[in-house]
Amino acid sequence: MFRVLLRLAVVLLGLTVGQAGAELCLDDGVPESQRKYIQDDSGNDIPIGVIECGWASSTFLNNMALMMIQEVLGFHAVIDPRVGASGASPIYALAGCVDFDNAKEKNCGSETKIHVSVDSWSGTHAAAQQKFAKEYPRLAAEDLGSMGYSGEESMYVSHEILHAAYSDSGLALDFYKSYFAKELERRVF
Repeated sequence: MFRVLLRLAVVLLGLTVGQAGAELCLDDGVPESQRKYIQDDSGNDIPIGVIECGWASSTFLNNMALMMIQEVLGFHAVIDPRVGASGASPIYALAGCVDFDNAKEKNCGSETKIHVSVDSWSGTHAAAQQKFAKEYPRLAAEDLGSMGYSGEESMYVSHEILHAAYSDSGLALDFYKSYFAKELERRVF
């Protein structure tokens, strides 16, 4: 449900950029009828595939990338219906691994239908990326670098601690502003 609402927010954002009710989000966007396809190995027209992962920023930023691919670059593009379960998912999805989230058998070697992933948070999976690139040098995707912001991966607070903090002091640890150090110190000590 959250993903549907987030996609709706992206569409509404696009409508505020372009004209409400128009086919395009951007005033000078490339109309769908003028967009180009890329070709697969057999020469068939296919859209550029985009994979998103299972967190809100990935949904938002991949939808923004989709809009840019379509309306700025002028290509047909789609978001793959499968959602990556971790930051490692794009490593394998971009290489054409059919079961990119399967820990045991990823079924790599097929021609990829997924070409783009942004906000992947794959930093903790650097060793897996290097190993895959060594084993499958022709399939491994190239990391194009940072999107311009940094963050922390894999932060976790257990449900027990989350509920205990809220019950004890009303501190909502599931909301980032609760981590403001001076406020936290005032409430706890």
